[in-house]
Amino acid sequence: KMAAEVRNFPNIISGDTYLGAILTITNQAGDPIDLVDAEVRCRFRKDSKSGTDYHDLVIYVSNGPEGKITIPKQIINWEAGVWYYDMEVVNYYEDVFTWLQGTMKVIQSVTPTL
Repeated sequence: KMAAEVRNFPNIISGDTYLGAILTITNQAGDPIDLVDAEVRCRFRKDSKSGTDYHDLVIYVSNGPEGKITIPKQIINWEAGVWYYDMEVVNYYEDVFTWLQGTMKVIQSVTPTL
């Protein structure tokens, strides 16, 4: 297992909708990892990797045999700032692997939410 890949989310304005994504978890050769009976989790922390303010992103395994995970469309109504994250996969054997890490900058909204 290699170190977690760094992948930053695009900047988003607080209160806006993140349109979601489908990601494929692969091994070093680029082949999909079997995620049958696995779970995936993703936590964001504000201002640092050890920040006390946090949000868990909604994320799930959508096609285990093909290594696909889905981040569904969701509203990011978080405080403005830089949010640090990592994404972990827990496999059938309860082994934990961190696959992705990075940041997302949340920008203060000017227009009040409806």
